[in-house]
Amino acid sequence: MAGDRSPNYPIISLADAVGRVQAVYEKERQNRADKVVIAKDLGYGSLNGLSRSIISALVKFGLLTEDGDQLKVSMDALDVLLHSAGSPERSAALQRAAFLPPLFSELRATFDGSLPSDENLRAHLVKRGFNPNTVANVIKSYRDTVLFVGQEAQPEPEAAGAKTPGPIMMFPAAPLAAPGLELAFNLAPGCHARLSFTGEVTQEALSKLKAYLDLGMDTFPTARQATGAHALDLTVSEY
Repeated sequence: MAGDRSPNYPIISLADAVGRVQAVYEKERQNRADKVVIAKDLGYGSLNGLSRSIISALVKFGLLTEDGDQLKVSMDALDVLLHSAGSPERSAALQRAAFLPPLFSELRATFDGSLPSDENLRAHLVKRGFNPNTVANVIKSYRDTVLFVGQEAQPEPEAAGAKTPGPIMMFPAAPLAAPGLELAFNLAPGCHARLSFTGEVTQEALSKLKAYLDLGMDTFPTARQATGAHALDLTVSEY
């Protein structure tokens, strides 16, 4: 019956799960342990409803693997924890983990690998029978996971002097940007942004850019904290 389904999905994002399995690895390495021990490694006093759900999420992402009635840190988790960001081993392991949960794999296939809007995801999940009261948690876990994997796949920016750009707000400057178009914005006194597009720029590409900016918003200072004038250059490519 619609609205009565209990979603079987990781209740936390992959980024959160990586931090949690790190705590387990620091205590247990790859030794097998009972679930109650894993719960305590994660900072819980006992094996209760919440700790069971967190452990279940780590299993769903493949970061913990079952060994009989015990659990241990998986090889994919080791690739994530022991290799540096951007390495082929870590990137491949994160890709596998992100879409190992059947629901997340299904959503990726349904939307052709792109990240739809929250409203689109909500409509799709409710139509499938998920409870409207809990579907927001599903969307957050999936969206944060996809954005985390996408961010990990981006190359590290070149170290070119310490820049502390101010807050960014993106407004549409044209109905559809043409290839090679460069847009400039005055965001605040002394704060400017320049967007340089190469290739065919689509609404999907712009939506992805906005998602990346939203993801990193809290890493920038507030207007009260920022001092001086800074310039921000952004380059977007769509092939």
